[in-house]
Amino acid sequence: NLSTEQPYYEKTYELDTKIQGININDKNVDVSLSPSADGKIRVNYYENEKNYYDIREENGTLIIDKKVSVNLLDMFFNISFFTPILSLEVPADFDGDITLKSSNANVKVSNVSVKSGTFTTSNNKINIEDCSFSQVITTESSNSTIEIQRVDVKGKIYCRTSNSRLVLKNISCQSLEGSTNNGYLG
Repeated sequence: NLSTEQPYYEKTYELDTKIQGININDKNVDVSLSPSADGKIRVNYYENEKNYYDIREENGTLIIDKKVSVNLLDMFFNISFFTPILSLEVPADFDGDITLKSSNANVKVSNVSVKSGTFTTSNNKINIEDCSFSQVITTESSNSTIEIQRVDVKGKIYCRTSNSRLVLKNISCQSLEGSTNNGYLG
C-alpha cells in the first residue's frame, strides 16, 4: 500500500426520530441523496483520525459537519488512493428541507420527494434527477455543470454556475431563474 494517509473506516448513523431538516457541510467528498429501502434516515460515511464528522440533532435538524485536522506536512506529503463518499438516505417522501454543501466534490440527488433542497458545490458537478420538491430548489456550482432532469418543483428553481453548462431537461416548475458565466444553457 503506497498510501501515507490514515486508513478510513466505514460508519453508519441512523435516525429514528422525526426531523424537519438535514444540513450537510462537507469537504472533498462526493455527497449523494437517495431514498432508503426501509423508510429510515441513514448516513453512510467514512472517517479516519484526521477526517471525521460531527453529527448531531439540533432543534429538529440533523446536522453533519466535516472536520479536518491537517498539519503542514500532510499538505505536501500525504498520498491517498481512497476516495471516501457520504451517502444520505431519506424516506422517499421526506417532508423536510435538505441542504447539501460540499467543495471539490460531486453532489448527486436522485429519486426522492422532499419539501425543498439547496445543493452547493465547487469545482464539480451537481446532478439532480427523477425528484420532486413541494416548494423550491436552489443549486449553485462554480467551475462545473449543473444537470437537472425529470424534476417537478411546485415553486421556483434557482440555478447558478460559472465556467460551465446548465442543463435542464423535462422539468416542471412555477418559475425558473438560471444563469451561467462562460458556459451555455442546454
